[in-house]
Amino acid sequence: MDYYHREKRKKVISFVFSMLVISGCVAGYGTYGKEDHEVVRSSGEFSQLLRDPPSGTIPETTRTLTTKPIQKITTTTTESWTSTIPFCPERVVAYYSGTGHRDVSNIDFSKLSHLIFFHLLLDLNGNVSFRHEHQKLRFLELKEKARRANNNIKFMVSIEEDGVGFQFSKVASKAEKRQIFFNSFTTILQNYELDGIDIIWMHPYREDFANQVTLIQELREHLDRLTVETKKPYVISLVAPALGSTLGTNLGENIKNILEYVDFLSIRSFDYWKFSTVASAPLYSKTGPNVNDTVIYYIRKSGGNVEKLNLGLEFSGTFLNDVNSKKSQEQRGKVFWRNLEKEGWKDSISSWDLESQTSYIRQKRKYLSFENVKSLSKKMKYFNRQDLGGLMIWSLEMDDDKNTLLGAVSSCGYNQ
Repeated sequence: MDYYHREKRKKVISFVFSMLVISGCVAGYGTYGKEDHEVVRSSGEFSQLLRDPPSGTIPETTRTLTTKPIQKITTTTTESWTSTIPFCPERVVAYYSGTGHRDVSNIDFSKLSHLIFFHLLLDLNGNVSFRHEHQKLRFLELKEKARRANNNIKFMVSIEEDGVGFQFSKVASKAEKRQIFFNSFTTILQNYELDGIDIIWMHPYREDFANQVTLIQELREHLDRLTVETKKPYVISLVAPALGSTLGTNLGENIKNILEYVDFLSIRSFDYWKFSTVASAPLYSKTGPNVNDTVIYYIRKSGGNVEKLNLGLEFSGTFLNDVNSKKSQEQRGKVFWRNLEKEGWKDSISSWDLESQTSYIRQKRKYLSFENVKSLSKKMKYFNRQDLGGLMIWSLEMDDDKNTLLGAVSSCGYNQ
């Protein structure tokens, strides 16, 4: 081969190689530019070690829990994202526990249809009471400011067992105790001009099924008789747990019977990290319980009463202090959305997990899975697809003073 042909061949080879390099760069840039960046995670599962404290309270400071470490987490690039999609659910129910430090004057009550003060106590005889005088003062402050800001808001209180005394089980099993419960609550209902009651009895035993239905049925009849006197309708709601390590709950098996007597049921579709997943509230997951599985489960158990189901959302996140630890136990904790930056996390540098449709932050060995505007907007699109009746928010003291997360899930004005 002469010199001319050798040089021509070199140029052709160089040109082809250059085109291959350029094509690879363009393809890589196109993949990088997609809205969602998939996260490569291990399939290792977390064991359930703790349930919620019986009181259900979550302090403003972080809680430290224990579980197994993550084997591997590969982070992706960061991104910023804002939602411009208006959401206007028919029903937006929010809790306020009075345990945080947020000034209730900064809450946008106009975006709520129902407000529930969490929680009053039920004793073994059926009596209902505030936990202490300070709680009553927080309750009165919340009621006064909420009603002033939104005169259409339904103001309710939740009732929960005190500790692990199984008060609901014991009260529901005796007709005389059920009547004490109805009368005790009615006194509070009328004294404070409330609009209804929220019952938190999420884990009944199977032997409680019939008594649970009887309790709620008789409560409905009691409040209906009161409505005849006062000309005012009263709301009854119930809380249902997320799916855990098994695809089912005792309450779920009883839902169809209960829904006949309640106005709505709020699904606690968060805190899945206690069972088998990294994310606090994964919309989807191949390795453990998730929002979609829970919602579909309750839809199937509802007997066609989908409009009575509320999708639960929590305005917080769950962190791990050392994801690379080889120790058998690992520290975890919870952080409110309002405290994110104060506790060393920045939403502006968060990344996106494509599978679970949740946001996360990886800082060296620390890892945080949390709800932000993007993840909540994804859940709102899911909410609309499932045609559920409403939302449940846990809880208002977790949001910031600009009501960032509340605004992401509700653009309604219920005080019109």
